[in-house]
Amino acid sequence: MQDQLINEVSLHAPRPEPIPFGLREFGNIPPNSVSAWVAVREKDLGKIALQGIKITDSKREINNKTEEIFDEEAQKAGKQLRRRQCVFATPLPPEKMRYKFSGVGDIVLEIKIDQNSGKEMLVADGEKVTEASDRLNSFGVESAHSWAKSYWNEATTLKQYTEEQKRIDTETNSNDYDFIETFPPNAYGFVMPEILIPSDIPAARIRVHSTKK
Repeated sequence: MQDQLINEVSLHAPRPEPIPFGLREFGNIPPNSVSAWVAVREKDLGKIALQGIKITDSKREINNKTEEIFDEEAQKAGKQLRRRQCVFATPLPPEKMRYKFSGVGDIVLEIKIDQNSGKEMLVADGEKVTEASDRLNSFGVESAHSWAKSYWNEATTLKQYTEEQKRIDTETNSNDYDFIETFPPNAYGFVMPEILIPSDIPAARIRVHSTKK
């Protein structure tokens, strides 16, 4: 009886979507490209296989007060980028991140970024966005502005971040870390490094990294 119940549950359980053929391997990749990672919903894989990842897919709300504050501080800092006009990715593979990267049911994609595209790409600490949002709700606008200002002032170019992380990785013996409770340091001390990419990501530069739930 128990085996019968298990079989009936298995038959009615939602089956995972097959990985679209176009997301199984990369297409043509520009020389000197670097890897980054993005978490997406499983149901979006078919669309991404056809269209890639678009800036318009971002969930940043138009009327989000925290993002408005970050836009204001970006302008003050002389930054051309705006968070709501970017695709977001992490420069670290999820299995080497201290904090949970994806939600339940998400699929992790590896993308390739052309550092020589001529477009400005920055890496900043996403933890400061969380702090700014929390401070906005708890202490008011000025406190949130302080975190947003720090976010932009400490942001660095993707090329500089990549070079610094390579230096750290070279000097760090990875055997000293189990990537479960202990992790090597992130470049520039960023808690949750995020790449701001001011362009869509073509499907040819995307492949599935992990389908773990």
